[in-house]
Order: sequence, then structure tokens, then C-alpha cells
Amino acid sequence: WGETGDRYVLKLLHDFIFHQAQPDTGLPLLDWGHVAESLNKLDAGLEEEVTLMSRDGGTLLVVSFAELKRALLSAYAELSGMRM
Repeated sequence: WGETGDRYVLKLLHDFIFHQAQPDTGLPLLDWGHVAESLNKLDAGLEEEVTLMSRDGGTLLVVSFAELKRALLSAYAELSGMRM
């Protein structure tokens, strides 16, 4: 399960939701309000856009929560259909 296409976008979404940092110190910050709000927007599939950035800051993507929801559902369908 490599980091290409939709999978890479989902990795960036994971970082956006769960790997926030304090702007002044760069220390990790877990804001439960941000987590709940982001997951609610993802679940609702809102057309609101969000900017996702790679950990090294080299990649910026602007995607809607609706596009992210489609990517998540597609990845889930792909993984749940796999036979071991």
C-alpha cells in the first residue's frame, strides 16, 4: 500500500488532523476541537477546501473534504476487497 495518488492525499490528511504543531515553538499540539471539526467535515463531505502540506513542506495540495471523502471510501473499498 504505497504512497501514491489518493493514498498520498490521505497521508497528508492524517498529518493535517493529528500532527499539528505550535506556531511559536514547533512543539506537538493535539487540538481535539480541530480533530473533531476536521473529521466531521470529512464525514459530511463538505465542498470546503483545505490546504495539505507534506512534512518537509515541499508539497502543498488544496483539496475539498468531498474529494478527501471519495479518496477515503475508495481506499477502504480497495483494502476491504483484498484477500490474504
